[in-house]
Amino acid sequence: MRATWWLATAARRITRFSLLRRRVDATIESFVSSLFFYGILLIGGIAALTSLGVSTASLLAVLGAAGLAIGLA
Repeated sequence: MRATWWLATAARRITRFSLLRRRVDATIESFVSSLFFYGILLIGGIAALTSLGVSTASLLAVLGAAGLAIGLA
């Protein structure tokens, strides 16, 4: 999990740097960098659960349903 945290932090810094170089609005820069950060943490968490032997199919189904509900709201 420590490697996932390091990778997510590095992705956040790289994203912020590249968006600041392109002079993107600060709100968009913050949103996109947070999206990368939490997306990588989510993928790393699911990978860690899978390596521990936990079935993640139902967890992914719940996350998909929640995303659909938020998208349709």
